[in-house]
Amino acid sequence: MAVLNPSKYMELLPTEVRSAINKVIQVLEESFTGLWMPNNLLNATYHYIRNRGKLIRPTLVLLMAYALGNGSGLEKAVLPAASVELIHTASLLQDDIMDRQRIRRGVETPYSIYGPHTAMLASDLIIAKAVEYAIRSGDNDIVFELLNSSIKLAIGQSFESELSGKVDVTIDDYLRLIYYKTASLIESSMVVGAYSVNVKDSEVISRIRDIGRFVGTAFQVRDDVIDYLNMDSKNQVLTLMR
Repeated sequence: MAVLNPSKYMELLPTEVRSAINKVIQVLEESFTGLWMPNNLLNATYHYIRNRGKLIRPTLVLLMAYALGNGSGLEKAVLPAASVELIHTASLLQDDIMDRQRIRRGVETPYSIYGPHTAMLASDLIIAKAVEYAIRSGDNDIVFELLNSSIKLAIGQSFESELSGKVDVTIDDYLRLIYYKTASLIESSMVVGAYSVNVKDSEVISRIRDIGRFVGTAFQVRDDVIDYLNMDSKNQVLTLMR
């Protein structure tokens, strides 16, 4: 199986996109600057911002904006990209609480370190900041897209809990679950990238939405197969979704 070397990941991207990703990282790291809060809450809130993954979702926002904006307009995509990553970050905190996850990305989770109450409040703060960034983008389509995606993530989290007690889970159940839990935000990331460079044509947006849904589904199926077969520990296969 071919494996993407994470050290080469950024090198594959256009220079303009790499520069925009660095701006997104700066926005994320400054999200709560100047806001007082107890240390445990502050550390829980920043935990996944500091221990970040590969930033796949904001990268998709920026790549779509780059492609549809003919290489320009990336500045307008920075806040929406940061908003997408914050929504994903909040979903990780919630996932940790519901699954009682103690380790993620090779380190202890906020749930494990600070407890479920602090982790829950941290997710609330992060969602609020994500909404702020979406509003500051100045595009209501971006705001509504990300709000709807957040709703789908919550539904997916609940559906996963419901399915965990069933013995007769169908393929349709599984596909519905991974759409709501993963593919929906991948889909929205690509749509938001288009909106950020003022692409509003409904047919174009519909096609982008389809691509995002298929890409997100494929990523999650791959991730689940790797987990199920324990390939990550045996072959050092690197996944793109976590």
